[in-house]
Amino acid sequence: MVAKISLKDAAKNAKAFVADLYREDHVSDLLLEEIRLSSDEREWLVTIGFMPPWMNRGVTAVLGPHPKNRAYKVVSVDAQTGEVRDLRIRTPGSESPE
Repeated sequence: MVAKISLKDAAKNAKAFVADLYREDHVSDLLLEEIRLSSDEREWLVTIGFMPPWMNRGVTAVLGPHPKNRAYKVVSVDAQTGEVRDLRIRTPGSESPE
């Protein structure tokens, strides 16, 4: 199965989804961290990282973000429709779930 949705469109959909989902939580520094097409080519696995609001204070605010303080989410985007299918927690140093 060949993906109809481009990598760029999958990334946009995933980032927009995470931004909207966490809008009321006031997350910051929302960034695309990683993206890949699943082995069966049915979904794009998009990792989005951000600073949770509780990390935007104190030392982090003065010295800047540290990768361990970031939250990472893997967003599964349907490769045919571009629809977000699910959201999973990603632990730094672990493989992106498939």
